[in-house]
Amino acid sequence: MITKSTKKTLLILAGVLVATIIIGNIILRNSDDSKDWFDKNTKWYKDEHTRGIVNKLHPKFRNKIAQFFTKMERDLGLSAYATSGYRTFAEQEELHKQNSANAKPGYSSHNFGFAIDINVKDKDGKIFLLKNSSDKKWNDSKVVDLAKDLGLSWGGGGAFGSYHDPVHFYIKPDGLSTEDMRTLYKSGKVDSNGYVLI
Repeated sequence: MITKSTKKTLLILAGVLVATIIIGNIILRNSDDSKDWFDKNTKWYKDEHTRGIVNKLHPKFRNKIAQFFTKMERDLGLSAYATSGYRTFAEQEELHKQNSANAKPGYSSHNFGFAIDINVKDKDGKIFLLKNSSDKKWNDSKVVDLAKDLGLSWGGGGAFGSYHDPVHFYIKPDGLSTEDMRTLYKSGKVDSNGYVLI
């Protein structure tokens, strides 16, 4: 039989548990990781091409790129124009055939939806950062600093040896390399849309 004292203690504990869950949900909703960065008022979101590329990225990468693009507009006054995101192995094979410096199928973060290539537009909508822009120009824009602050890696600055790829931004999800993701892919550890289960 439960005493009045035990009932009172259980009610207090239940109240504390409910309050903890409510406060935790409020904190989670307001954190950068859970905020909806797909702001319909941003230039990048209004651009159907760019939005389409972002929406095809791995589900665990989309919000991070949306955050990157939205903060680029809000904090730097610049806007991103996506040129490449998720690529099938067949698309990667075609790129590799065109230029052997491009990764082989399964060896690019693009093949798993964890990389995006962009050009950057100034406040007047003119593209001023693209693949042949110098590392200095990319760094001076503060886009690279913003990306790194958000946990993204950059393809410029000698990241790929002599292959200059400053338009490329990517992550290693949970520290997994492309080799790790390739192994998961080959072993069938993918969701119903073909994205690797991370």
